[in-house]
Amino acid sequence: MGSSALAESLASLVQSIGISPTLVIVCIMVVLLILGCFIEGITIMMLTIPIFVPMVMALGYNPLWFGILYVTNMEIALITPPMGINLFLVRNTFNIQTMELLKGILPFMIVLILFLAVMVAFPQLSIWLPNMMIRR
Repeated sequence: MGSSALAESLASLVQSIGISPTLVIVCIMVVLLILGCFIEGITIMMLTIPIFVPMVMALGYNPLWFGILYVTNMEIALITPPMGINLFLVRNTFNIQTMELLKGILPFMIVLILFLAVMVAFPQLSIWLPNMMIRR
């Protein structure tokens, strides 16, 4: 994926269409959340980072900010049914019924998605601490 010209083609397509850069980020996050339902996080990263990072950088976004969004998405993927690996671990370790476990993670899932939305809406919040570390 990384050696193909797909990333550059998508970046130029997005820029030529004139879509709002924020809408592109939201679409990327939705795609990652959907992929997280069915594919393991490492696999998603290996398939999508070579495509999404050049597109995000061409839109003028901070790659550190996008990395933070990406990691947050992958953390959500770890608890997203039906393939959430952490769900399998908790269910088997503590012998909890699947429906009970899903009811228990629902508030956490809502908070994580709201957290992701806040980070997309206010990028300064997620890169404030790394920027403080870089300046010193």
